Amino acid sequence: MTVSDPTVLLVDDDPLLRGFLADNLIADGFAVVSAESLADALRRIELSPPDVVVVDVALPDGSGLDLVARVRGSAQAGTRVDPGLPMLVLSGLGGELDRVRGFDRGADDYVVKPFSYPELRRRIEALLRRAGERVGSGLVRVRDLEIDPVGREVRVAGERAAVSRRSSRCCSRWPPSRRACSPRRSSFATSGATGRWGARARWTRTRAACGPSSAAGSS
Repeated sequence: MTVSDPTVLLVDDDPLLRGFLADNLIADGFAVVSAESLADALRRIELSPPDVVVVDVALPDGSGLDLVARVRGSAQAGTRVDPGLPMLVLSGLGGELDRVRGFDRGADDYVVKPFSYPELRRRIEALLRRAGERVGSGLVRVRDLEIDPVGREVRVAGERAAVSRRSSRCCSRWPPSRRACSPRRSSFATSGATGRWGARARWTRTRAACGPSSAAGSS
């Protein structure tokens, strides 16, 4: 196992199935962590988040779908769990209604037992690839704070936070430049005391918002 190996959390109470999947996934370059109950899986996710979760529906202390729902609702619960954690349900319940329920609770994929291991591995790889594309887009997450520079959005605990245009412009260029923080030249060309002092006030407020470095050489 290397630092770059993606970690798969296997949540199933069948030791034979966990052993089979662990042996094959490790041979294919994954790091594997196992849990045999809902409580154990939640503890492992909170202490050391995996890259993807493979969870059975029937667990000794609850349903695997409850685990999916709790992860998806973690932003509102105020925990450090990533609500976008990729989750694949692996279950012997293969009816249409069972699969629909799985997706309704927030599962990214649903595989029915008995299954083909090569297909399961490729589904896991697809989930990891999509997760990597989401992170590679520039998304920055620090605990409850999430910054999307591409979409120009800031979220706190899953809720979108208001960001002013001036803050967005200044924070996108760090350290701030005079050109980025200066008002338009035409604002100083207004006639009369009101227009002149209005432009002066806007210039002062802009310098204060952008920091002292932007005012260097302004005199």
